Amino acid sequence: MWTERVGSGHSYVSLHKNNQITVYTYGRFGRTGTLGIVGDGILIRLIGEDARNYYRHELYKMNARVFAINDANIQQVEAHFMVLWRDGSSPVGLSPNVGDATKKYGHTINIYDLSTSNCTTQTVNAIKAGGSKVFEKELSSVRSGYSLARYIVTGQESFVVPASLEDYMVGKKQDLSSLVVVEVTGLFKEQYPNVTGVTPMEKSKSRTLFEAASGAASMVGYHTDFSGEETMGIIGQLLYGDEINGN
Repeated sequence: MWTERVGSGHSYVSLHKNNQITVYTYGRFGRTGTLGIVGDGILIRLIGEDARNYYRHELYKMNARVFAINDANIQQVEAHFMVLWRDGSSPVGLSPNVGDATKKYGHTINIYDLSTSNCTTQTVNAIKAGGSKVFEKELSSVRSGYSLARYIVTGQESFVVPASLEDYMVGKKQDLSSLVVVEVTGLFKEQYPNVTGVTPMEKSKSRTLFEAASGAASMVGYHTDFSGEETMGIIGQLLYGDEINGN
């Protein structure tokens, strides 16, 4: 699982099997509705060199972090994504400045919605489809006298903000008893060095303000997630209009 916090942030999944890598990244990469709150939800599938180039972009341009989810079944996660991707359709109405990956490998799978279907919800759903218990929560054991009465309240952690998902993963990696979550950012940088000299994205004033707002939203669980390909999302559009384009 990958997370990054530049601008509105982004999260996605990569799979490593038999010396092959595959990336599944979802976002509002095509047409958008009023104010960008909804749009075409496009799932992009990258393999081979395209995936490796994306890794380097995320690691060095976007300062992404990478977490291994060790209780997720790779085959089940891949099957989940492939059903969505194969059942999708070729994107229509793409703007001229849309990236080549979207044009070549993107499939429209649903309606992107700010609060219900975005990069983070799709990432979490895929990990859950792989059978991972990392998002399950269980509360409480209460000791009474000589007996232990255990009252269990189960549920699922839910996220729509990439920053919140990253913070949760950072917390989970501290649990050394299970090692379900292990951060592997350093290992990926060793495996995929910055051979082309990619430099971190410079922050405009508007982007810095937006990241601060996203951080605050993360702490209170506010739903503010947007696609990562558009480095600024709806809040940026509302605040800064066209000023954000290309910043």
